[in-house]
Amino acid sequence: MTVKIITLGCKVNQYESQAMLEALLAAGFTQAAPDEAAGVVVVNSCTVTAQSDHKVRQALRRAKKDNPGAVTVLTGCMPQAFPDAAAALLEADIVLGNTKRSDLVPRLQEFLATKQRVVDIAPHVTGEPFEPLHVSEFHGRTRAFLKIQDGCDRFCAYCIIPYARGRVRSKALEDIRQEVAQLGQAEEVLFEQQKEQGLWEGYTRNYTHVLAPSGRDLSGQLVQVRLESVQGESCVGKIEK
Repeated sequence: MTVKIITLGCKVNQYESQAMLEALLAAGFTQAAPDEAAGVVVVNSCTVTAQSDHKVRQALRRAKKDNPGAVTVLTGCMPQAFPDAAAALLEADIVLGNTKRSDLVPRLQEFLATKQRVVDIAPHVTGEPFEPLHVSEFHGRTRAFLKIQDGCDRFCAYCIIPYARGRVRSKALEDIRQEVAQLGQAEEVLFEQQKEQGLWEGYTRNYTHVLAPSGRDLSGQLVQVRLESVQGESCVGKIEK
């Protein structure tokens, strides 16, 4: 069965979409061509503004129209932040929050077997681990994104991120090293954090540990490495080249 993923929003969503695609391919699905109708369409949503939510609804309706008979999946920040509104979008056969994204393959297989609509959105909890997503390549791209941190602890009145993404938690250093090595064929790797919380727990002062662990110079495999979405108060002292 062919699959297609529609990604709305930030670079973190692009990373997570690639991770979901790799999980689906590993489970025996195949990626649909851009102009091909797919059997499964996943909409990875954004919810930072009301316009973002409008785009999610548009994407679901378009997915049903352009892919007749397809199974449609809604996941990402919109269902996590607004579970009741997401559950009411009947264009989605499967609705998964961010906390349940790693269950995409078994939930999809469940729907294919039972034809019963799936809505699975669990709230974030304090102390939850970093989501175990991994990416080995970015299809058709020279620039790869590597998600190293998620969530925010600030709960600003204007921002939905803590509700959509949960509390701050970070990817384990060794997992980062392994993914940097796997993504070494890309011309550029961007380390992605949530813009609202420029913090990578435990390693906020020296990112060279990522590129040169135990004497190994992983940076030699890459043309460029970029650290993005870091706030000024996280940068203390000098920044080393």
